[in-house]
Amino acid sequence: MMVRKRGNRLDKILHQKYPYWLVVIGFFMGFVASWALILGLKSGGTSTSFSPSSATRVGMFSASGFANAVDKVYVINRDACTARWETSKKFAEAIGVELTRFKAYEPTKEELLNPPDGISVRGLKHDYLTTGMLGVYVSHRRIWRLVVENNFEKVMVLEDDVFPTNQTWLHLPGLLQHADEAQKFHNKSWHYMFLRRNALGNVKMEKTWSLSPLGHPVTIATPSWGTAAYIISLAGARYLWSASREGQYPLDVQIAEIQKKNKDEFITLSACWNDQFQPTCPETVFKFEGKDQGDCKSSGNDLR
Repeated sequence: MMVRKRGNRLDKILHQKYPYWLVVIGFFMGFVASWALILGLKSGGTSTSFSPSSATRVGMFSASGFANAVDKVYVINRDACTARWETSKKFAEAIGVELTRFKAYEPTKEELLNPPDGISVRGLKHDYLTTGMLGVYVSHRRIWRLVVENNFEKVMVLEDDVFPTNQTWLHLPGLLQHADEAQKFHNKSWHYMFLRRNALGNVKMEKTWSLSPLGHPVTIATPSWGTAAYIISLAGARYLWSASREGQYPLDVQIAEIQKKNKDEFITLSACWNDQFQPTCPETVFKFEGKDQGDCKSSGNDLR
């Protein structure tokens, strides 16, 4: 098996003409974070990954450094799937993260022709529209509206069958700090950060936006499907609330279409913790399995 050398990654980043100061900061932060993890493991106080098989196996470490990295962590959850909510709470409580349950919107069949919140489906381009698809669409949009109404700077949104790994939580403050600092260099704001996605384009062509605390490139994402786990900025919530009024596709497809049409206006980032992209970014967010799914077996972005 060929081992990827750190020097190759640095050469790639420098070749993209990324500012040296950000490269140095990124690797320094990664060095410090790595030693923090090592010391934590030696003391028995830190676990570097979640085990999705049971909420009781969540790593135990202090959340004081990352609990306030975002203004809110919303979990979209149906009343019929409260077991998933309880699982999410157990994971969160084990590391000191506060979750906010967002009751999923469940439309009637009559609303398929007349959706709420000013959404129009007259230009629907998908083959069909289900109440589950519309429920997802409305639920996410209402969270975006809350972001705007409350002037939240950043919010994490999770569907109820996934949860970020320990590594994601541990490095979240640095991840967002670097992404924000890079806005000055790029002279534009970022709007949407994928924590889990299926990329539709060639990820090798993605350009670096910033660096993660461990030195991995945070890239400007190619059009992707991914609404199960993401971070949205205030600017992103404003943009998507307006851009999604015309419902043409399921929400994840709609966002990918917005990316394609407005790539210079709607800036989406990918924050997967690896150099070789893997679909759904399993190192960043894990999906519930077995009993953690509860009685609801469908995907969280289906809501049926």
